Amino acid sequence: MGQNLSSTKINDTALDVVAAPDALNDLHLGIFFGGSFYAIGMIWFTIALIDRWRGPNGDRKTGFASAERGGEFDEKHELMRGA
Repeated sequence: MGQNLSSTKINDTALDVVAAPDALNDLHLGIFFGGSFYAIGMIWFTIALIDRWRGPNGDRKTGFASAERGGEFDEKHELMRGA
């Protein structure tokens, strides 16, 4: 370590390229990062959608059945159903 400190030779690194296995690993890493951000976005938007279904005060029940039948959005719809 430190043996080349007095060397006057300058190495030209302009022609350095990424090896094929490293390029494939870089591609995989990019795909995994992209997939992770996509999954985080899906979770975040799902939580935002459920929060919207719950209403402005968060007092409406949400579950699989309420999402399937359209939920209970406001009193006007509940009065129309006769609830």
